[in-house]
Amino acid sequence: MFTHRDPAAPHPLQELVGRYDADVADFGAGRARVRLDVRDGETWDAVIGRRRATLERANGSTPDACLAADERTWAQIADDV
Repeated sequence: MFTHRDPAAPHPLQELVGRYDADVADFGAGRARVRLDVRDGETWDAVIGRRRATLERANGSTPDACLAADERTWAQIADDV
């Protein structure tokens, strides 16, 4: 379940995080913060937990993983995945 959409977030990131399926991912009792860096834009964090994922502006919290691409590449990934 994707529970938070920041309207300022790039559409491709909203699309990708919106596909989160808690029935497929196994985070146990934990959560993960994945930094999504838009090289020609802003940096966002997908915060993924047991039942939901949120997309928020990166706020200085330490991520568990980082992915970076330009906005065009993020759009291609969202279209292909």
